[in-house]
Amino acid sequence: MKKFAISMAALLFVAITSLSAKTPSFLKNEDAKSIVLHLNHWKAEKITISIMDKSGNTVFSEALNLPKTNRKYDVSGLAQGQYSVMVEDGQKFAVQHLTIEMGQIYINQETDEVYKPIFLTENAVWSVQALTLEKNAVVSIYDENDNLVFTEKIEKPVVERRYDVSNLGRGSYIVEYSVANKVFTHKVDKK
Repeated sequence: MKKFAISMAALLFVAITSLSAKTPSFLKNEDAKSIVLHLNHWKAEKITISIMDKSGNTVFSEALNLPKTNRKYDVSGLAQGQYSVMVEDGQKFAVQHLTIEMGQIYINQETDEVYKPIFLTENAVWSVQALTLEKNAVVSIYDENDNLVFTEKIEKPVVERRYDVSNLGRGSYIVEYSVANKVFTHKVDKK
């Protein structure tokens, strides 16, 4: 219970500070063949930067320790099309989209964010805590045979759900949290 209370306090702190300070646009045009990532808003010690094509295939990825400066990327080798640039730390993903067309780079300045959930699975009460930022979320529980045993749609900006799973039998389960086309899973062995 104490662990739950500490986690909840931490989540609420993150919620309050995060809801008031959405990640600003971090991607800028440098020239017709380069983009610059402005990383000064990222406070994590380690981040991962990925560039993905329209199909979701990663065309570039790198991990950075203590990112404090801007990063310039030459995208002249990429084919015409739509791409997503994702910056990820331990708490969230932020994504901006760009299009390469006729030798030009067009950047959508809107930033999409998804916060990672916290799973607490102790004894007969399992908890999921997360920020949805006004996006619909779904919590599902699957048994070891991949059968859906529980699902709930959540339409609130902060997810604070506790589930009494005392009626579930022993075995392996997957707790799944889905929001904004991202799926997070947590495996639990119920004894």
